[in-house]
Amino acid sequence: MNLPDVTLRPVDEATLDELVAVAVGDAEPADVMPPAPGGPWWTDDRVAAFRRFHRERRAGLDGPRHEVTLAVVAGGRVAGVLRLHRRGDGRHEVGAWLGRSWRGRGVGTAALAALRPVAAGLGVTEVVAETTAGNAAARAMLARAGAAVGSPDADGIVRATLWGG
Repeated sequence: MNLPDVTLRPVDEATLDELVAVAVGDAEPADVMPPAPGGPWWTDDRVAAFRRFHRERRAGLDGPRHEVTLAVVAGGRVAGVLRLHRRGDGRHEVGAWLGRSWRGRGVGTAALAALRPVAAGLGVTEVVAETTAGNAAARAMLARAGAAVGSPDADGIVRATLWGG
């Protein structure tokens, strides 16, 4: 598979503005952020919560959230986010979302490939992911990225190891 040219960018204020535009214009709140009050649509309060979420992660893996978000940039445009979180067991978990218009084009797979050198620069040696059995797109993206993808457990959770471990 020929992967598109994708880079990862720290989420500063200018990038956060671009990210908000992608989230609001090309995704549902449940696709891109933890649950928040206000129904399944974008409201001013949800946009404010989305901004807070990303600002709180600027301190990086050593900050209080032990997490960093990186904008996925494809063709010079912000397409979504990769989130890297330091777990209590010493491993790091990756999460991702892309605007709907970017899905199915290899952008997620390319973003996971772009994550490896960035993560190595942060001292990360093992990256894992979790998704649900029903999220076929995420499972396929992980497999295309070379992850060892397990079978669903009794709760329907699928665990994958991208590298390390």
